[in-house]
Amino acid sequence: LTDVWRAAGELFLAVTLTTLEDLFHHELLDLYNAEQQMLRTLPRMTQAAAHSDLKAAFRAHLLEKQMHALRLHKIAYKLDQPLEFH
Repeated sequence: LTDVWRAAGELFLAVTLTTLEDLFHHELLDLYNAEQQMLRTLPRMTQAAAHSDLKAAFRAHLLEKQMHALRLHKIAYKLDQPLEFH
């Protein structure tokens, strides 16, 4: 069944991504989604960490992820490409 879903996903991408601009926007959305998932997860990981050094590392990583998300917003704004899934 996994192979069927993978093939369906590849077919969907092949049909909907007809230009390099479509592909770029898709990749931009994918990166933004990954950053958003990390921004939701890192605070919980920080809270669950028992060691202070690990907590500090998670906090630092959260700040990096916030900067990455901000950069993606700036890129999308400059290219007039909304970071919304259709």
